[in-house]
Amino acid sequence: MTNQETGLVGDERSLLTRRITTSINQSINSYSYQPNYFFITKEKMIPSWTRATKVESSFIDNYGVPIGTELEVERRHSNGYEHDGEIIYDINKTAMLHHYIDRHGEFTNDITEGQERQLVQLWNAKEDGSLSNGIEFVSQPMTLEMWQSIPLTFENYTGDYAGYHRRSTGFHTHMPKGAFTDTQLFLWFHLMETLGTAKVEHQRYKTVLNVIGQREFNSWARFEMPQFSNNVKSKHAQTAIERTNNGGGRYKFINLQPRATIELRFFNANMRSERLLKNVEFVDSTYEFTNYLDNDPLCGLEETLQVDTYYEYIKSRPERYSNLLEYLEGYERRFTRDMWLMRDIDDFEYEAYHNLLNDRDIDADRRLTTEIGRY
Repeated sequence: MTNQETGLVGDERSLLTRRITTSINQSINSYSYQPNYFFITKEKMIPSWTRATKVESSFIDNYGVPIGTELEVERRHSNGYEHDGEIIYDINKTAMLHHYIDRHGEFTNDITEGQERQLVQLWNAKEDGSLSNGIEFVSQPMTLEMWQSIPLTFENYTGDYAGYHRRSTGFHTHMPKGAFTDTQLFLWFHLMETLGTAKVEHQRYKTVLNVIGQREFNSWARFEMPQFSNNVKSKHAQTAIERTNNGGGRYKFINLQPRATIELRFFNANMRSERLLKNVEFVDSTYEFTNYLDNDPLCGLEETLQVDTYYEYIKSRPERYSNLLEYLEGYERRFTRDMWLMRDIDDFEYEAYHNLLNDRDIDADRRLTTEIGRY
């Protein structure tokens, strides 16, 4: 590719390259460190928003839900500290040059334009008290297309860090709460409960979620659904409305304690690129599946109560979910007949779902009336 084809020519290209290579933060930051977060896709980036309730977002409509990740690793050697900065630099430089300079071999725009020429570092390193001698790589929230298009080079450093075979490490993902309507979040809770209770025949993994996360639920990620209050007919509905968890702390497989994001904590740490992508593809697929159900009046709660409707959905999109499907195909013989049956729920859940739909329709009518009244 020529410089002209990337839209960055001569001194402009050299200046941006120099800014990337001199601005990377190679430090191990404190656990409380909070960089500026952006929603990033291949074509553009915008400052992240922090509202917990539904945000009407053309970014998500056009590019998909942004997913941030936290990869915990332990150092293999006690004297490995001197290599941390170099590794942080290399992981970021490789991906950032591809994103900002080469523009994925597709685009001619300067993606920093309109954002005050701000370069956003894709991964920052942080301390984590749950690790004995390790660090946590925290990503920017990126869409699935972005994740699938940038070079992921963590597996080049398995001689320095260990993830998968250490008990203390994990892999967490974050989605913005504001990406969900109340009805979609209600459906999403039911889907996650279905996948977390659907049994498989495996020596190590008991459920579909354990297979996907590559580990059993544990004290850091308990299989316990978030709930806002015990004194309601439908805990899922009330939690979808309130978007917070009032009991049990943050060590559930779904953590709603962050103000603006939903955290999934049940994945095992993994430095292999295809496994990192498998995890991100799974998170994206649960959002896309429930978003599809939320927008189709012929669909409903039943589709989230059995594994096969979700599985058929991702199988219908093999290019988007290639790593997830390749991984799951290796476990299909472990799937049980009972796994495909519809999960039993009480009538309160159906009543709650219809109430949420009615509330949404009323709100939509109010917005339409308001819009008409402006003309």
